[in-house]
Amino acid sequence: MSINNMIFTHVVITLVISLICFLFSGKRQYYFYFLIAFCLPIAGYVIDLFISIVRGKTKSDVKVEQDELEDFTSNMMFTNLDNSSDGEIIPLEDIMLSGSNKLKRKQMMNILTNDNLKNVDLLKVALKDEDIETSHYASVAIVDMKKKLDVNIQECSKIYKQDQGDMENLIKYKDSLKEYLNSKLLDEHYIKVYKETYSEILQLLIARDKKKKYYVELIDVLMELKQWDKAKFYIDEFICSFICEESYLKKLKYYYEINEKNQFYRVLSDLKKSSITLSREGINILRFWNRGGQINEV
Repeated sequence: MSINNMIFTHVVITLVISLICFLFSGKRQYYFYFLIAFCLPIAGYVIDLFISIVRGKTKSDVKVEQDELEDFTSNMMFTNLDNSSDGEIIPLEDIMLSGSNKLKRKQMMNILTNDNLKNVDLLKVALKDEDIETSHYASVAIVDMKKKLDVNIQECSKIYKQDQGDMENLIKYKDSLKEYLNSKLLDEHYIKVYKETYSEILQLLIARDKKKKYYVELIDVLMELKQWDKAKFYIDEFICSFICEESYLKKLKYYYEINEKNQFYRVLSDLKKSSITLSREGINILRFWNRGGQINEV
């Protein structure tokens, strides 16, 4: 074989060996491998292959270690979740800051499994996540929760209509409406419809059983619907039935919302003179207005 042929063969082998080493190790050091193989015929081939194998193995080990660390972190997070007494999960915002799609996806799967309405705000954040899979899981969870709430309301409504004299059925129907309204999952144009139905059911409950909590819930939803006449009627009835902090606070809120300054301060004065034992909230409200809090003119 001539010298020219030998040089040509050496160059070709060098190029091939360098390329193989580059692909195997995943390092962008092609010229490094080329120089070793070119300057050290035969021995350089062996050295290149040895270095690339070591580097490739190191890269693989690092990847495995990273995966193991991520799995460990994830497992620790969800072990803490399983052992928590209140059933709350680690905030999704914290997991998102880690930049780990794997953790975010696992969190979404956990929410899907637990079906916890407390996580709706987190799901709405995840819905906008850049990771398509995380966003998809959040979307599936929201749709699934809405479907279950819809089915629950429909079932409670059907059972109630079959026996409208059953108080337990009426309460279950009311609770199903309240759960959906508080879930933050209702579409905007359905909120008013559900609130109106909710208020009607509460009125039926009060007609049968004048409980303090029913008055509180009904008056709040009537004021949200801006049904001021009805709200005033039930506030007056509430105070007649229960001379308590809640009834006075609802009346204060009513006059505040409709900007009736004189009536507001009259009720405030009545509350001060009453023998009602106030909660911390009630005391703070009185202190605020005693310090010069004012109703802004509309």
